[in-house]
Amino acid sequence: MYVHRLSGGCTYIVMHWRENMQIGERLKLIREFRNMKQKELGMALGYPTKSAAVRIAQYESCSVAPKKETA
Repeated sequence: MYVHRLSGGCTYIVMHWRENMQIGERLKLIREFRNMKQKELGMALGYPTKSAAVRIAQYESCSVAPKKETA
C-alpha cells in the first residue's frame, strides 16, 4: 500500500491487490487500509470481545479459514 500526496493537500492511497492473494492477505490489507486493529474488526464482524483479535489473527495467518458463508 502506498500513500501519495498531491499538491493542494490531497492524498490518495494505492493498494496492491493481486489476483492470487489468500483471503488472509486480503483481510489484512483491507483492515490496515481502514486503520483498524484486529480486535476492532473481529468485534465488528460479531465475534466476542475475548476472542475477536485471536480469530482475525488466525484468518490473517491462514492457520484457519473462514467458513464459506462468512467469507
